Amino acid sequence: MYLAIGDEQTPGYNPKTTNRTESKALTKALGQKVISKGVKGSSLTLKNKGNIMHQLDQFSLPAYDGILLFFGANDYFHSKANLGKINEAITKAVATIRRKSQYTRIYGILPLPMYDKNGNAYMGKRNQAFYTLHDLMDMIRITYTNNNVYSLNWLTLTAPIVNRNNAKQRLINGWIPTKETQQLMAQRISTFIKQHPVNV
Repeated sequence: MYLAIGDEQTPGYNPKTTNRTESKALTKALGQKVISKGVKGSSLTLKNKGNIMHQLDQFSLPAYDGILLFFGANDYFHSKANLGKINEAITKAVATIRRKSQYTRIYGILPLPMYDKNGNAYMGKRNQAFYTLHDLMDMIRITYTNNNVYSLNWLTLTAPIVNRNNAKQRLINGWIPTKETQQLMAQRISTFIKQHPVNV
């Protein structure tokens, strides 16, 4: 069984509930039950109840073969923390998971590309912490790598799920994946996990 936690980009996220649920898209794609708890406003660095450490405290981690982490979007939009704090937050979370459940495989899922209301990508736009979305994605990827965590970068896919031409159809408000997009994400995540299975 797998656990998926994170922000509004987490497959299975439902804005009408904060309860854990089953991500049907991921469950179907992986062939194993996936418990999902995407939380509105969840982040790596914000001091709120939905942040990564708070979410990890809500679950008995040894019950899961793998944990998928979907974080970063709200840090870009709302946090004043710099990239060094992003690094520290991920490193702390990974260490916590391994301390509580040494046999659980961790998978880091980078944020999807995000767009403003005019369809312009945020990739090169600096936020209030003075880094771009591209900078953030690089830091998240590098930090996962440095902590021996496999990460999925949507930008490196041969056929990206989201681009400027389809962003309005596949993203709500330019950044939250629709149900159809969640299904596409689940298929790619399934392939990614099968390349890095939990029993290796």
